[in-house]
Amino acid sequence: MDSTICVGNSILLSASASSAIIWNPGNITGTNVLVSPLVNTAYIAQSTNACGVSKDTVNIAVIPKPYVMASVDDSFCIGSGIQISATSFLPITWNPGGLNGNNVTVNPSANTQYIAQVSNACGIAKDTVNIKVVQQPIINAIADTIACPNNSIQMTASSNANILWTPGNIAGQVYNVVATANSTYIATASNLCGAKKDTVNITVLPIPTLTARADTSICAGQNVQIFANSNINAAIWNPGNINAISFNANPSITTQYISTSSNKCGIAKDTVVITVNPLSEVDL
Repeated sequence: MDSTICVGNSILLSASASSAIIWNPGNITGTNVLVSPLVNTAYIAQSTNACGVSKDTVNIAVIPKPYVMASVDDSFCIGSGIQISATSFLPITWNPGGLNGNNVTVNPSANTQYIAQVSNACGIAKDTVNIKVVQQPIINAIADTIACPNNSIQMTASSNANILWTPGNIAGQVYNVVATANSTYIATASNLCGAKKDTVNITVLPIPTLTARADTSICAGQNVQIFANSNINAAIWNPGNINAISFNANPSITTQYISTSSNKCGIAKDTVVITVNPLSEVDL
């Protein structure tokens, strides 16, 4: 009786006759013989005596064991969908999803392992494809910063992707710079879904300088203009707590005026001494 086996398996062939039986292919002698064909084979049992030759045939169908080969692991941008594929001589079913076919398009919202499965009478074969979901890049750099000349500044940025700082082409979340002039640095986060940027503006303040006018003398009752030049802002004068580039003073006695100019990088001071000379008196 014809039969079916899986490739690699053996099957026992049996025949009965009044004389010796020879099986072909193989030229095997015996009533019961064990064979292991690799392909579909017709085995012929032959018995011969003085009266002639008698033959019968057993057809053995060989079923290959199932196999499937899936495509390599891959990444894709969330929301765009990606095609995965597999090859097999059998119909392929993909899970999760229950999709059928050699090529299917999937759109997972999180990292997912897809299993390609085939089966026949000889068993089940599986292979997997791991799909990594890549988010659109985001980046958040530190706020703009004010610094003094030659200060060391550590700029940082957080992102779900690789970061590159320009100018400088420095990769990583941290970029250390020395402040020498007002500058703008750009942090760019990029992956296969695109690129996003954030900027950090560095404002470098000058170290304060201040030069007040020279000391002078006035007569009692006179006014005098007091002024100072600063590289940052109007000076504050004391006594009087006067905030001005210049002002008219009318001291009644000799007075030292102190001018102060300051920012986060330091304080500059200078003084002006106004000597008040008394009016001359004549006693007749």
